Amino acid sequence: MYCTVKEIIREVLDTDVPDSECVFAVVLTRGDVRHIAQDWSLTDDELETVMQRLDDAFEYGADVSVVHGVVRELMEEKRASRQVTVPAVMLEKVMALAGSEMKRLYAVGSENGGDGD
Repeated sequence: MYCTVKEIIREVLDTDVPDSECVFAVVLTRGDVRHIAQDWSLTDDELETVMQRLDDAFEYGADVSVVHGVVRELMEEKRASRQVTVPAVMLEKVMALAGSEMKRLYAVGSENGGDGD
């Protein structure tokens, strides 16, 4: 459950559990999740998204691997939708180099008895 401490306490107090029964609760703060996912250097917005997704994932119980899985999924979504810009001058150089290399490979293939393809 991703909410304020007061809301969590109310939920726990409203749970119909006999007084003698022990329960297990895990509390993950944003700081805890940031530490667990330190390899990814999450922004505040990304951390909020992870916390919301963890709320769904932990509904039925989970462990640290769930945190890693949620963060990996978010990073993959970002990677898939990213856009890269290249200055036109650099793109021209890359295209010229690629063209030169294709010609060189064709020549080497032809010299060695191939048809160049």
